[in-house]
Amino acid sequence: MTVVSKIAALIEALRREPDAFATMRPADRQQLAQVCRFIADKADPPNANVPKEGVLADLRSGHRSE
Repeated sequence: MTVVSKIAALIEALRREPDAFATMRPADRQQLAQVCRFIADKADPPNANVPKEGVLADLRSGHRSE
């Protein structure tokens, strides 16, 4: 079992036990939320398929309008 599948299984177990969060300290819940957001961004990057636009994107791609 890979680390990713272990994490997915753990998150699924937490989803089934919503009362488990009630016993956590607020700081621990916040830290867990930050880690979950990080993992979510890695799993499904925001705007990953949106092409970049603008002058800097044109220059990086080699396009120059002179």
